[in-house]
Amino acid sequence: MNVKEKTEMLQQNEAPLAKLLAEKERLVIDGSMGTALEQLGCSLNDRLWTARVMAEKPELVKQVHLQYMRAGAHLHITNSYQASVRGLTENGFSAEEAERVIRSSVRVCREAREEWWNEARDQEDRVWPLVCGGVGPYGAYLADGS
Repeated sequence: MNVKEKTEMLQQNEAPLAKLLAEKERLVIDGSMGTALEQLGCSLNDRLWTARVMAEKPELVKQVHLQYMRAGAHLHITNSYQASVRGLTENGFSAEEAERVIRSSVRVCREAREEWWNEARDQEDRVWPLVCGGVGPYGAYLADGS
């Protein structure tokens, strides 16, 4: 099944998590985006934390998603925990740019999933990973990034 067919199947399925749970006894959620980005040399000493990296170096975020997929994670959280329109606009982004950053967190995770799906086509036990939206609490918006 190619990526397009798999995507269409999931879009028609009202409960992709239930289907995934039926296929796997245990599900693995990806790990820390912040720690992985720091290991790639990113500084997170910023009020926007990982959202700054999402805005400026999305290829590194994609690299982290791919690392977790290659490690066997089934559920992948978008890099949008610290991204809010208000937080981004207060840090120099226009409202349109802020919305683009948030949308790109989903796009980048989906792109990583498609890339991994194509490179792992010989793995018999692979399952189509789910992309889950990361939504930070109001306290995350108030945090200073330290």
